[in-house]
Amino acid sequence: MKKSSLLKMKNLPATEEMLAVAREDVPVKVGSGWNTSYRCRYSGFVRSAVEGGILKVTLYDPDAMRLGGTLPVYEIFMEKEKQQFLTYDRSHDKWRAAKIDYLEWQAKGSNNVWISAVDDAQIRQYLASDEKSVYRATGKPILLYKRSHVKMKQLGNLAVICAQRPELLMQLRSGLVLVQAKNRAAMEAAWNDDTRIERMIYELNFGAFSKERLV
Repeated sequence: MKKSSLLKMKNLPATEEMLAVAREDVPVKVGSGWNTSYRCRYSGFVRSAVEGGILKVTLYDPDAMRLGGTLPVYEIFMEKEKQQFLTYDRSHDKWRAAKIDYLEWQAKGSNNVWISAVDDAQIRQYLASDEKSVYRATGKPILLYKRSHVKMKQLGNLAVICAQRPELLMQLRSGLVLVQAKNRAAMEAAWNDDTRIERMIYELNFGAFSKERLV
C-alpha cells in the first residue's frame, strides 16, 4: 500500500446523524460514592469505505464530535489480500504501525461503538467476519485487536509473510527467529517477543525489507 494513494481515498467526515447522536448522548451517572463515574452510551464512532480493494475504517472521538468536530482521530487502511494494514494518526499527522489496541482511542476494546448498518455490513463483508463487535471484526484478519483474541502468535504471521517472499530466509534456532535477505543484515527476535516480531513484520511490509526496497 502506498501512503500517498491511501491519503487520496475518499474522505469520511462524521455525518450529521453521527453528530446528532453524539450531542444527544449525555453522560449518565453510574455507581455511588468513591465508585461514582459518568458514562455515555457510545464510547466511539466508526465509518468505513472500500476503494480499490482497500478497506478504510475511520475512528472518531465523541467529545470532539459534541463540539462539532467532524474529522476522525485515526484512519486504518487494510488490504486483505496482502494481509497488510497501516494507520494514519490524523491528530498528530503521522503514520503508525500500531494495532487498534495500541491506539489512544477511548473506545478500544468496547462493544459500545456506534456504526451505521451499512458500514457495519461493509466491514463484515470485506473481512468475511461474523464477530458481533466491530472492534473485533475490524481486527480479525490483520491482527488489529487485543492479544487475547489473537489465535496465532506473531511468529506465525511472520512465517506466513516469509513463505510468500522467496527472497527472504527465515530461521529458528536457539530460541530466536531470524529473517535475512540479500544485502541486508539479519533481523532477529526471541520467538515469543511479539512486540519485536511486530516490528520485523512492519519492516517486511513497509521498511528496509519491503519488496520495493529490496529491488
